[in-house]
Amino acid sequence: MKKLIVKPHLRDMRSYRDSVDPMTMLRRKVLFERRIVLLTDPVDDISARDLMEELLALDTLEKKLITMYIDSPGGYMEQGFAIMDVMIGLRSKIQTIICGECCSMATFIALTGKKKLMTANAHWMGHEMSRSSEDYYSKEKYRFEYEEKVWLQLRKFYMDKTKLTKDDMYKIDHHELWLDANQCLQKGIIDEILG
Repeated sequence: MKKLIVKPHLRDMRSYRDSVDPMTMLRRKVLFERRIVLLTDPVDDISARDLMEELLALDTLEKKLITMYIDSPGGYMEQGFAIMDVMIGLRSKIQTIICGECCSMATFIALTGKKKLMTANAHWMGHEMSRSSEDYYSKEKYRFEYEEKVWLQLRKFYMDKTKLTKDDMYKIDHHELWLDANQCLQKGIIDEILG
């Protein structure tokens, strides 16, 4: 009988390594004490779980401002919604700081912050919802109908939280809309530029 060998995911290995590395533990302790959390990976099960745990722990300890740094290419819609729902449900206010890139689902997370900041060299990118699935046509048809409703909900979120124009939304719907910090400030995506 063959022995089953399970190879850990690279990010799981990094998480394990980081969990026992003294310098990493010290950095995390300092950030936690200063109420700073990071979203620096794609939005998926692992990054969403870690971020939600940190937010809930900080909010449980004290109702006080939490700062979330975002440098993420985006990711899965469901996990992004989970992060947003946790942010909305906290007693603590959250300020988001975009540094590096803030794309796709990460843009919605950034907009959920009470105060929204961005570093001078960062960029923001919105695009239409993407999907990848291979299934029977009948299932795909119903999923598409559901996802169409979700996309309309996300579009409304952009329109309610920003000053994006119809032309901007057209670019988001049909291409990609890339913006620098000054453009994000003009379009109401952020409240302030840092640096």
